[in-house]
Amino acid sequence: MAQRTLNLALAAAGLLLLAALVLFGYDAWKAARTGPHWRRRLVSSALMLLTALGLPACSTDAAPPDTPRQAHPDASADWKAIHDAWAAALPLAKTGRSTSAQRKAADDKMKDAAEAAKRLVAQGLLASQEAALLAVELANLRQDIYREPPTDSKVTCYDMAYLPPAQQSLQRLNKRLPLLEQLLEGGKVNPVAGAKIVAGIEADLAILNDAKKIQELRGDERSAAQAARDQAQRALQRLRKLIPPPPMCYAPMPPPKPKPKSQSYLEGRLRRIAAAERDGRLAPSVAARVRRAIEDELAAS
Repeated sequence: MAQRTLNLALAAAGLLLLAALVLFGYDAWKAARTGPHWRRRLVSSALMLLTALGLPACSTDAAPPDTPRQAHPDASADWKAIHDAWAAALPLAKTGRSTSAQRKAADDKMKDAAEAAKRLVAQGLLASQEAALLAVELANLRQDIYREPPTDSKVTCYDMAYLPPAQQSLQRLNKRLPLLEQLLEGGKVNPVAGAKIVAGIEADLAILNDAKKIQELRGDERSAAQAARDQAQRALQRLRKLIPPPPMCYAPMPPPKPKPKSQSYLEGRLRRIAAAERDGRLAPSVAARVRRAIEDELAAS
């Protein structure tokens, strides 16, 4: 009874710790395997309790927020078109290297995504501001893709006017902020669209938080960039609160392995069972089953 009470207390404390870890963005499954012993024990107890309550098991390897993920199998064709556009465009925008065929394929998918977003708005599944913000994010990805010539091009001269990264981020935030404020007024955000919008804003905020990149701007632009950055950070905090968290899903903890008993301990148990059977305190059938289990454990040790 005392052991059961202790286990329940550990599980309850572990649930509180697990909630705090998830709230602050830590990987709870990793916390159950690494770190101090007390934390591993508490988190493991909580995960075992959640598993016993029927929590679905799945992989817990967290991907960066802007990583293109596969669309949910049950997603509509329109949502899959949006997922496909990000999956095609984001890697090309990040690396800055792409062939002409890859650019055309990405352009086609981005056009399909724009049409899909319009249909989702018409069905009431997406706010018009969300669709507009998604269009801004796709335009930003396309701009990053076309910043350099295609890798299979024979053009040797490809001059483009240099824009400081902070200036580009300022322009992008200025496009987003009016739409973002209108979206926040509605008090509701689609989690799929919201995650993509958040990732794009975070990328530009990282640039505007870099003091070296801010120094590349002129005095008036520097002030404007700092003001836009502060406004975007406040809006981003509000936006995150409107996006429902993903369902907690952790791989079930394996059952703890029993510690092997010493041979002298097991032999002592056999003697006590024999004495109890002789005194009539233990039925012969029960004694035989217990004795068989102890003998198997002795053979294994």
